[in-house]
Amino acid sequence: MHYKKIIALALACGISATVYAADTYDMGNVQVVGKDAQSSKMLQSTNEIAFGMTDKSIPLPDLTPEIESLSTYQPVTEKPVVDNIHRTLKNEYSAALGMGNRGSSEMYVNGRGQNEKYKGDLIIIRQSKDGFKSTVDSEKTGLKARITTTNDDTTTVTGGVEILDKKSALRGTDTAIRQGLDANAKLDNDDKRIWINSDSTLENGAFVKGYATFDSLNRDTTNDVGFRDEQDLAALRIGGTYKNRIDDKTTANASIDIRTEKLDSEYGRDIKFTKTVAAGGIEKELSSKAVGGIGLKAMKLKGEDKLSPYVNFSYQPNTIWKLSLGYEEDLGNDNLEKIFMPNRYVDTKDLEFKASKKKTLKSSIDYRTYNGDCIGVDLFSQKEDNSIEYFDINNFDGRRILSSRVAYADAERKGLTFRGDFKLDEGFTLCLSATAQTPEDSNGNRLSYEPKQILDVGLNYTNNKIMLDFTRRAESGRKAYVGNNGGPVGLVGVSDYSRSDLAVKYKLNDRFTAYCKIKDLYDEGKKIRHDVSEEGRVTLGGIEIHF
Repeated sequence: MHYKKIIALALACGISATVYAADTYDMGNVQVVGKDAQSSKMLQSTNEIAFGMTDKSIPLPDLTPEIESLSTYQPVTEKPVVDNIHRTLKNEYSAALGMGNRGSSEMYVNGRGQNEKYKGDLIIIRQSKDGFKSTVDSEKTGLKARITTTNDDTTTVTGGVEILDKKSALRGTDTAIRQGLDANAKLDNDDKRIWINSDSTLENGAFVKGYATFDSLNRDTTNDVGFRDEQDLAALRIGGTYKNRIDDKTTANASIDIRTEKLDSEYGRDIKFTKTVAAGGIEKELSSKAVGGIGLKAMKLKGEDKLSPYVNFSYQPNTIWKLSLGYEEDLGNDNLEKIFMPNRYVDTKDLEFKASKKKTLKSSIDYRTYNGDCIGVDLFSQKEDNSIEYFDINNFDGRRILSSRVAYADAERKGLTFRGDFKLDEGFTLCLSATAQTPEDSNGNRLSYEPKQILDVGLNYTNNKIMLDFTRRAESGRKAYVGNNGGPVGLVGVSDYSRSDLAVKYKLNDRFTAYCKIKDLYDEGKKIRHDVSEEGRVTLGGIEIHF
């Protein structure tokens, strides 16, 4: 992995149409396995398996845009079924129609085209399914479009729009259902996003990047005994990066990132903040095999002001081995959508919202074989004051709604991640990531819903007729807090959770392709949250038509 990819949290993903939820480049950010990382809007990726690692040891040319990177940890609660089965790899349009058990059906329109200097992508999706242990059915309708133009191979401008309407059940606990207290709660989401991203290489060799994104999110949480909470989130983010060479071995860089968000809640408390990050530093070639970087970040969020250093070092003795080190500090709790609008209801009532303070140290060793296989090991240590953790509260009062509440902990996370990307045979690739960590607070207590062991496996096989995508996610060693209106009161064990998804396509001819998707292949994913059952296996098959 190139040192810039290890040290940067993600360069272009925050406003990219390829991956929705990662953050835009902050100089010095060290990426670490964490607690609750991402939410997925429509599709994780239109043309890649989510945890591909084939490029992680390839050095990048100097002064070029960073390559998109994906977060290493995405909770299984936010993980979609293998939607990339409908990815478009060439200039064409396709439509897919499918049906399955439990009343499931889907429709996709997926296209990619090019006209002179312009390239465009379009996805339209419609999915529906009968409610599981609920009278509320699941429905999702969305549109995602992106257009890119390049001027003289020096300036690239990309813009896009995302629109999503999603309805889903918010089930109560199994205990409440047995007692007849479940009130068929529903989450109704209406989300919109507009973004633009531009980068350019100037005549003097400098690289500049600018971006802006605007989100308007609305969620209406209701049930059939009269409870309602309408939440509205508006978020604006703008920023830019500048990089230029001082001499043959030294590059200067500077960045600015401003994010402002406001969450209005009809039932709970309103929250708003503005986060500003200004950073600057240098990257220097220390020898023919080593590169180091150092800089400062000035940050401001929710009354917290912080000036902190970041450092990184990369040593590559040959094309086979690479060692990377990184340290940074940051102010967190800076994404209200991820915190308060995941795939469940999070109550903001009586909440004093705080910024977190994070210190992260990470080292990585990468090994690349001559045939392109890559193996890597990451060691990480993170301390986060005011880290957010969730506890569940099931009210048997007039509300009758299962909600999560936010609590704060001084968290410590230490662990190791093993990752690999292997080409098993022609057309056969295997990607995996395994993490062992100790998510604890400063008193040694476990952090709610943070697993001690995480396993991701991805297997892909492609030839002229068949494409197969298999993914498996496993989380073990979990604990969770339950509580009441006053806060968390008890620690309960949460069963290990694992789920495998399978998608297969078979090309009948140039026009028609048959496909099958199986969510929770082994029917093993029973409980993500304490005392709340999941729907288990869902099978769906259909036809894809190419134009």
